[in-house]
Amino acid sequence: MRIVNLTEYIRENKVPYTITRLKYGEKKLPSRRKRNPKEKEILYRLTEKRWENWIKSGKLKEIAPRQWRFTLKG
Repeated sequence: MRIVNLTEYIRENKVPYTITRLKYGEKKLPSRRKRNPKEKEILYRLTEKRWENWIKSGKLKEIAPRQWRFTLKG
């Protein structure tokens, strides 16, 4: 196994990384993989349960029909 000095590695690769990032942009592309119906249903249920738990715990509160307030503490 090779030992790498992190500070030295960052210093050597910062310029090429920055050039590449500026050249291609930082935009993250969405996943192109199609989800099967069963996977979609499971993800939907997990999201619903997460929202329900946030509402019960008081982290998420409805301010208006289309406005919500999410509190990180509490």
